[in-house]
Amino acid sequence: MQQFLDQLTLEREDVQDDLESVRLSVPKCRVGDMGCGWGFTTLSLTLELRPSECIGIDQFVRDSIFGVPAFEDVQSLFSVIRAGVIDQASEVQRDDLRNDLRRLFQEGYYPVLRASDIVTGENLPSELDLVYCKKVLKNIFDGAYANPRSGAEAVASAIRNIAHAVKRGGQVCIVEPACEINFPSFFGQSGLKLVSQRRIERGEIIGSRRQTLYRAQYIQYVSERV
Repeated sequence: MQQFLDQLTLEREDVQDDLESVRLSVPKCRVGDMGCGWGFTTLSLTLELRPSECIGIDQFVRDSIFGVPAFEDVQSLFSVIRAGVIDQASEVQRDDLRNDLRRLFQEGYYPVLRASDIVTGENLPSELDLVYCKKVLKNIFDGAYANPRSGAEAVASAIRNIAHAVKRGGQVCIVEPACEINFPSFFGQSGLKLVSQRRIERGEIIGSRRQTLYRAQYIQYVSERV
C-alpha cells in the first residue's frame, strides 16, 4: 500500500506542475487521461480538479515485460488504495495524501476506466473539458504501442482523435520527452490552437522513487480546441 502512495505522491507533483499552465472555464469539468497506464495520473487529476468525471483511458493490453497493466489490474489497484485509506483511518490524521484521498472518496469523486484506442479513436469519450496526455505520443511514433501503426501517420491520427474528444473551447495538455518530433505541427490540422509551450526538467519516476542523478527533458504543450 505504501509503495503505491509513494508513487502517487510523485505523479501528483508532476500533475500539479502541469496544471499550472491549464485554464479551465468550468468548475465541474469532465477530464480524460489519455494513456493513463496504472492510473496514478488519473487519481492525481481527480485529486487536483475534483471533476464531475475523470476517465482513465488506455488500451489496457497487459505486457508484463514493460509493466503495462490490464483493465482489471488498475481496477484492483484503485480498490486497494481506496480500502487502505478508508480502513486505516488512524493513519489518515498523520498523512496528508491519505487524508486527501479519504476526503476525495467520501465526497463521491472516483475515477473511471475506459478501454479505448487513441490511434484508431475506438471507444474514446467526447465533450471533454480537458484532455491530459503524458508520455504517449512519442511511444506511438516509435511503435512502442499495442497498435500496428507508428510514425507520423499514427501520431497525426492520435492527435486528431484527442482533439475530437474535447469540446470546443476545451483544453489539451500534452507532456512529451524533448525530441526531434514537431508535435505542434499536427495541431492545426486537428482543430487545436497552441496556447503555450514550455520546457521542463524532471527526475524520472521509477516505481515509488524519483531519479535524482539525471533530470530528463520534457516539453509541455497546452492547446485549445477551436
